[in-house]
Amino acid sequence: WKNALIVYVLGKRISFKALENKINRDWIKTGSMHMIDMPNDFFLVQFTSEDDYRHALYEGPWMITDHYILVQRWRPFFTASSTQTRKVAAWIRIPGLPIELYNLKIDKLTSLHSRGKFARICVEINLSRKLVSMINVMGHIIKLEYEGLHAICFKCGKYGHKQDQCIAPVDKVSIHSTDNKKQFLSAMEVDISEQNESSLAAKVREEHSRVVDDAKITEENTPFPDSEASYGPWMIVKRGKKSGKHYHNSKIKNAFIQSRDSRTNPAKHSTWFCTMVYASPHPQGRVQLWRDLCGIADQTKGPWMVMGDFNVVLYSHERVGGVGEVEPFCLSSAFPQLRHDEISFLGAPIRDDEILTAVKRMGGLKAPGPDGLQAIFYQNQWNTVGTAVFQLIHEIEKYPKKVEDINETLIVVIPKEDAVTHLKQMRPIGLCNVSYKILTKVLAQRLRQVIGKLVHPNQCSFIPHRHNKDNIIIFQEVIHSMGYKLGNKGWMAIKIDLEKAYDRLKWNFVKDTLQDIGLPQTFVNLIWASISSPRLRMVWNGEALEEFTPSREIRQGDPISPYLFVLCMERLFQLISAAANSNQWKPIKLSRDGPPLSHLAFADDLVLFAEASINQVEIIKTCLDLFCVSSGQKASLEKTKIYFSKNVNHSIREEISSAFGYQRTDNLGKFLGIPANHSRVCHRDYQGLIERVSRRLSGWKTSALSFAGRLTLCKTVLSAIPSYTMQSVYLPRRTCDEIDRISRDFLWGGSRNNRRFHAIGWNKVYMAKEYGGLGLRSIHNVNTSFMMKNCWSLITEPHKLWVQVVRSKYKCPQGAIPQVGKKNKMSNLWKGICATWNFVTPHICWRVKNGQSTRFWYDAWLLSHTSIIQKALTFVPLTELMRTVRSYRTSQGAWNIEHLHAFLPVTTLETIRDQHIGNEDEPDEIIWGPTSDGEFTIKSAYEVTFTCVGNVRPPIFRAVWKWTGLERIRTFLWRVVHDILLNNLARFERNLGPDPTCPICLQGVEDSIHVLRDCPFAREVWNKIPGGSTTGNSTIRSI
Repeated sequence: WKNALIVYVLGKRISFKALENKINRDWIKTGSMHMIDMPNDFFLVQFTSEDDYRHALYEGPWMITDHYILVQRWRPFFTASSTQTRKVAAWIRIPGLPIELYNLKIDKLTSLHSRGKFARICVEINLSRKLVSMINVMGHIIKLEYEGLHAICFKCGKYGHKQDQCIAPVDKVSIHSTDNKKQFLSAMEVDISEQNESSLAAKVREEHSRVVDDAKITEENTPFPDSEASYGPWMIVKRGKKSGKHYHNSKIKNAFIQSRDSRTNPAKHSTWFCTMVYASPHPQGRVQLWRDLCGIADQTKGPWMVMGDFNVVLYSHERVGGVGEVEPFCLSSAFPQLRHDEISFLGAPIRDDEILTAVKRMGGLKAPGPDGLQAIFYQNQWNTVGTAVFQLIHEIEKYPKKVEDINETLIVVIPKEDAVTHLKQMRPIGLCNVSYKILTKVLAQRLRQVIGKLVHPNQCSFIPHRHNKDNIIIFQEVIHSMGYKLGNKGWMAIKIDLEKAYDRLKWNFVKDTLQDIGLPQTFVNLIWASISSPRLRMVWNGEALEEFTPSREIRQGDPISPYLFVLCMERLFQLISAAANSNQWKPIKLSRDGPPLSHLAFADDLVLFAEASINQVEIIKTCLDLFCVSSGQKASLEKTKIYFSKNVNHSIREEISSAFGYQRTDNLGKFLGIPANHSRVCHRDYQGLIERVSRRLSGWKTSALSFAGRLTLCKTVLSAIPSYTMQSVYLPRRTCDEIDRISRDFLWGGSRNNRRFHAIGWNKVYMAKEYGGLGLRSIHNVNTSFMMKNCWSLITEPHKLWVQVVRSKYKCPQGAIPQVGKKNKMSNLWKGICATWNFVTPHICWRVKNGQSTRFWYDAWLLSHTSIIQKALTFVPLTELMRTVRSYRTSQGAWNIEHLHAFLPVTTLETIRDQHIGNEDEPDEIIWGPTSDGEFTIKSAYEVTFTCVGNVRPPIFRAVWKWTGLERIRTFLWRVVHDILLNNLARFERNLGPDPTCPICLQGVEDSIHVLRDCPFAREVWNKIPGGSTTGNSTIRSI
């Protein structure tokens, strides 16, 4: 069934033989086919040639007797009775369309310009929607002609029935009046008579059967509110948005429609005119409209009502009345409310110590702004310039507009890719004056104190105590679950790329967000003055170009910009949460009791999750469109991708991706720099990580560096490159060994193509210095340490979102210390946790406070970090073993352990009595045993992986590394102690030299002791050390 197609002729019943002949004539080129008749006029066509199959599938549209042949791939469990035709690729004629405007697909004659009367293009049509009869191209109305679609209703505009079969309802409209009627409005009565039914009414009634005729005014006893804005008598303007979606009838042929046929005779027997307008959406089309309206005004005497769709006025300065422009954001007061003390902290006057702290925390050597000064100048010369900076900041705090004097910025563009071919591949960075950055850094530090309370846990960028690792783990777990998803409901993940997110952000949206949070007005005014008064100059080829003033954007390089952007993005997440709470947005769950996941974000890196259904498309697009219109953001159609779970039908994938306009993909690529694990993690997935390490080495000249220099680079640079990845990924052992090999070759001065002699085994090099190593770290053991960190978070941070996701997905018990075990379908993270769990559990200790959670016998809560059960002298009853520390203390806080003399030695009981107990009003706390303060560190975890080996610590190495000399000499002494200097004896033993004799004295074997002590040349050197020969002989003896 691989090369099988399902065929259906749209709008006509075709005999089996006729269709078979058509298929054989047009589709079969190299092989043959077999056709099967199916219910409801469907046919199944099987091809013996894959080329014929692809030709029939992709080279359409096909037609038979002027009707379309719909072609789709065969799919399992296809049922003809439940299949509906929603979309069709159809030929459309567009008479008069310029050839440069063609888009999707054109026929051969059109492409050759041989048929000038009309253009013929292929488009995809949704048959469930109203068909478009004409289009507006740059102010010109052009008709459309559909080929092969015969059952089109000219009443409702839809396909599938004729006009006489249309059942579309006709609504009756009543215009309601009230008791508070105006003079003319009370006597108004619309009466369209035979003599008045001239051009417009007759023509519209003739062409459109849904025109409402029985319009009338009814009375109600409700008060008529006075209009707050009007264009004149009886012209009532509804309060609301200035603009919105404009719907128009595609059969209207003129740029505007007007009628003066309706007249009324009020009580005073005066005549008034009513003109109805449907204006062109293009400004050039409205010019003639207003000229005609001016002419009517000159000819009309008495009251005159103008109504209809004007598509705004001709010029913006002519607009009067109505309401001001309102940003179309519908949510307000959705942020959590700040406490009074937090608001007071934000609005308090700026202190001098805050300014000084901001200066000290700035990067001293970062690129200077237009003033040419770096932060290091302010830091080193603070005694000279400090007073002036204090005065400047306080003056701006008092008069925020004065920030304009220092708000000048240079814009430089940094390439985001190696080969730049387009401006979009470069990132603009703002170089602000240091004096300006001092002000915004103070504001940013204040905002940083409360931003964690204002932002959803799904956002992890620039928030204290949140890490991008958190969202990477959740993302990887979702992708893993999508790969194994079963059932009827599928999932989709949409990776959104916002174009120039910082540069497109509207200032008014930022201000509205800050005010919606409820920040103090003085604080808002300072931020507003800072972001809305910049003067920019581009730096291109080292030259500053002409100055300009932007109308929007927040600058990358401004200390407060990241925090403002995160708060503005929170408005989108509030929309998503509101839609999810109202059961419109359907988030996903990785387990039945797991937390719902609708989105993840790191600044502008955004991923959305929802059920894979057409209904969700409109909800998601509504939220995104509303946010983008309000904030100025724009989702890139080119870079935004959508990924579906395993159980989503292919046709549904195509329909959803087409409705979004996003690319459908089977691999989402990288999220926050980490490749998405769509399958089992293997070595080739992280080949790019190895290449990054190799590229870094290519810029260093090994021969120009000493052994100490190469060692320093290996420690600080090479080992740091994979650290980011290893925080959330359990790398394959082969990948870790490959990175170790690269570091090892570089340390000894070699490379892949030029191997050098390795004087000592790598297992000794990566040991700690006190054990005789160089302090380099094994990549695999570092990866193990990071996985131990995740194990520790799994225990001590149950409030984190990723911990909740993982614990619920793998059915971990809800106790303080979960039970971890291997599962049949494990993600890469869970494999790493299972592999390192046994390194963590022996070092879990407790800091006792109220004693209600700590088990007296089994938990390590004494200062020795050992459990009491290990010190038991005899069998302990089960009733005792199940007790907590709290149960052995009285209400006064004294120990009640006298009855334990039979089970524990006296020294242990005395240790228990001497144990300090914390605040009894607080819960017990889990701590990490290997550190003195109980805090988990990667360094202590790495040491744990080696203490299990049982290595000894020779004192000689401690003396070498504690010596206060040059690093180059310390590494030389380390090589001496290990006796790995490459002397003649070492070369001879490794078949690298012909003779072990010393080439200087020719009297002995050249080993390390001979070189440093016994050689006559070495003795002569020592004897010439200042202080005389006695000192020299003493030195020789000490060696």
